[in-house]
Amino acid sequence: MRFPAAVTLLFALTAPAFADAPPPGGPGEIVIPGSPDDLLPGRPRTIQSVMPQGVTEMSYEAIVPIIARHAFLAGDFAFFDAKADGYRAAASRTTMGEWELDLLYRSINVSEPQGVAHDSAGFAMLEAKTQGWAAKFPDAPTPHVMYAWLLIQQAWMLESYANEDDDVQQGARYGVQAHALLKQAEDYLLAHKAVASADPEWYAMMIEAVGGEYGQQARRDALLAEGAGRFPDYTPIYGHYLSRLLHDPKSNFAAVDAAIRDAARRTAAHSGDQMYARLYTVVRLCHCDGDDLFGTTRADWPRMRQSFEQIAAAFPDPWVMDEEFFFACEAGDKASAASALKRIGANMAAPSPVWDYGQRALCQSWLADSAAPQGVSPLKPQKPQDAAQSVPAYAQALVAVADLLGAAVAAILRFF
Repeated sequence: MRFPAAVTLLFALTAPAFADAPPPGGPGEIVIPGSPDDLLPGRPRTIQSVMPQGVTEMSYEAIVPIIARHAFLAGDFAFFDAKADGYRAAASRTTMGEWELDLLYRSINVSEPQGVAHDSAGFAMLEAKTQGWAAKFPDAPTPHVMYAWLLIQQAWMLESYANEDDDVQQGARYGVQAHALLKQAEDYLLAHKAVASADPEWYAMMIEAVGGEYGQQARRDALLAEGAGRFPDYTPIYGHYLSRLLHDPKSNFAAVDAAIRDAARRTAAHSGDQMYARLYTVVRLCHCDGDDLFGTTRADWPRMRQSFEQIAAAFPDPWVMDEEFFFACEAGDKASAASALKRIGANMAAPSPVWDYGQRALCQSWLADSAAPQGVSPLKPQKPQDAAQSVPAYAQALVAVADLLGAAVAAILRFF
């Protein structure tokens, strides 16, 4: 049951040790020095260092950002550092194989622009918090990486304004400012490399910062080689490299395919061919394929199907099978689509993020009607006999509460 599991997860991430529990710092626990003890005064707070068992990807990705943002905005940096330290030490991954450390960083974001003046002021406040964090814990890699992450997000915001502004000169100024912020992030990361590069996200952020300057492919290649040498299976390093390659006007899908195959080769000793499907999913999620992965890119469906099978064997979360269902439908592979859907069964309360609205109903209709795949256009209503299994009320309530809490935290971020 997802709702009790989610409650258990929320408590495990935030609660101190009970009086009859083992001493703080026991198996699987990390003591957080100097952290608030408002729940049980007088007892040091402890946390589980990695994701508790039995929690679905959907529940975890809904709850962790809420907790992470609360800790960050409350200035509870000891808690945030302890979580990051635990994820790094355990090299922990979620139930579908995503890296928990990456999810923690991605929780701190400003994703709804309100205008350049408002957003710049908000970023300045967040940057000030992070600088205070780094001053308090100078030997911790997390605040240094987080500071660069905030600079990069601000650059992304200005890049979006540059692309959308009808005033060409103003757009060009936004572009210059974005480039300056990426350079600032790069310089900061290099200045703190001795401490911060203990975190694999240092390499992901460096590739992102350097990637903002076209013509730096050789430097990105060197960073990828170094990062993959130290953290060979850390997916975000390859993901950021691929993202910058996809947005480089000098690149093409032959280069993208070569990069994905190279990443799969580098990680084969650790995870077989899992990286192949993971990175082609990145291509689709950014819509860089024109929403036609197998028609536009060089993605090979038989290899991708085998890659998904390997992922599902290692990380049997419903969302893994749901992604395989998505790509099998797009490839027109009815047998694989039916197999993936059967394995999902009633174990999934909501589709994985790979789907756009209405797509999943189309794929289910295609399976039931034995018709050719319709893709995503035109959308058509889902037939009653093809309707997805109803979502339990408690699961709907969990998702609704998570959405409300997430919106509340986003509002706080916008306010700051």
